[in-house]
Amino acid sequence: MEKHPAKNPVKAVFNGIYVAVIAFVAFVLIAGAVRGARAHQGERPEPAAPAEVDRAAARACLADLEKLDGELRERMDAVFSATPARRSSETEWETWSPQWRARLLQVSARCRLDENDAPEAMPLRDAYQGLIRAHRLYTTLTVQFAQGIGPTIDQLNVSMDKARKALAD
Repeated sequence: MEKHPAKNPVKAVFNGIYVAVIAFVAFVLIAGAVRGARAHQGERPEPAAPAEVDRAAARACLADLEKLDGELRERMDAVFSATPARRSSETEWETWSPQWRARLLQVSARCRLDENDAPEAMPLRDAYQGLIRAHRLYTTLTVQFAQGIGPTIDQLNVSMDKARKALAD
């Protein structure tokens, strides 16, 4: 019969400490990532009471949604019209985007657009959801532009300039 060596209690304690440290580090990293994602996405304020969402409040929310829509479109135009197409456009978008999203969440809370229970605000619901979708898609497009499309356009512009100079009399 084979004799098993006795287990070393010191080794078991060190293994336990090692596992505990690894678990703690993993927890801290995951918690930091979650906090960062929440901060980036914005935190929605407490929604207004349903009775506060009257026709005047809905009109004010519509005006704010229109302002946010215009700002979103202006920002996208700026990304595509920048010459040369800069990689920094992605950084600028990431800096601007959270505060825009926070303002959108404030409008949502004021008119209870996520709760979908204020009759006066029902006409705003689709516009609000559309802004959320457009912002998400524009964010994806901005990253793609900064990483691939923009540098290609810059290279094309340089090539066109060289061709013009070479063929100029």
